[in-house]
Amino acid sequence: MKDLHDSKGRHIANFISGQLYDVRGKNIGHYIENANIFIDIRQLY
Repeated sequence: MKDLHDSKGRHIANFISGQLYDVRGKNIGHYIENANIFIDIRQLY
């Protein structure tokens, strides 16, 4: 698990096994490694 912080040092998300989660634990994205980008899963449905 990797904690992600904004420029002010606030904890904003967690990165776990290619998945991005908000601080409450809701899955909010997927990491596409070969493109080096995050995909917002809300846009997929």
